[in-house]
Amino acid sequence: MKQLKATQNTPQYGPQSLYLRIIGKLLFMKGAQNSTKYVDKLIADFEKRGATINKGNGGWIRIDIIKDAEFVKLGDVEFSPKEISAEETEAILYDFFAKKYREAKFVVQEVLE
Repeated sequence: MKQLKATQNTPQYGPQSLYLRIIGKLLFMKGAQNSTKYVDKLIADFEKRGATINKGNGGWIRIDIIKDAEFVKLGDVEFSPKEISAEETEAILYDFFAKKYREAKFVVQEVLE
């Protein structure tokens, strides 16, 4: 499992904070500090792109963007989820989302447990 925390303060949404856990090919997202509006927007964007979304207990939202795809392209990286380990998939997803949040001017921290 890899986990990151992304924080930002914007005029549109105010202070935003979210947690993203990556377990194998699945993403688990949870907003904090009144970030519901922003997280809802992210979830809607994932749904538009065909992700499977399940809302769970404790505010965590399960997101499957890979599903049963043979090949996946995230940014410049292409991979076959069936041919690499869960840890390698987690690393690719973590790097992709950490980069995207940094590009969006979020402060990104890896959460170690």
